[in-house]
Amino acid sequence: MSKITFGKAIEYKVVSEMMREGFEVYLPTADDHGVDLIARTINGNIVEVQIKALSKSTKGGLFAAINHTPCPKNNFYFVFYLESQNKTWIMSSSDFKKYASQNITGKNKGKYSIDVLSKACATFCVSDYHTII
Repeated sequence: MSKITFGKAIEYKVVSEMMREGFEVYLPTADDHGVDLIARTINGNIVEVQIKALSKSTKGGLFAAINHTPCPKNNFYFVFYLESQNKTWIMSSSDFKKYASQNITGKNKGKYSIDVLSKACATFCVSDYHTII
């Protein structure tokens, strides 16, 4: 399976799971701004979600070279999925910025990296989306 096909399959997995939990989920026609889906929560709040996934062939839980401009509306979330563990981590934009490292040199200067298997990220590993979103 190609990297693009894998990524799309995980996006649909997340959409399906969120819909089963009662979220109304909308998919943008284009992913120009790092938003894979927009959802209305049970409380009626609108959230934007970027989904990142690592396949079984990837060792560890390091997600690297992520573009991110913090969202001033506090309604932006990351969903990180590790296929090797079949686990999901969900972080708000502000939590992501707090726990991620920003590259200060090299070709990925300004981009972020985060290891979801680190002890600091343990509380973001969830079994449902309502826990965080």
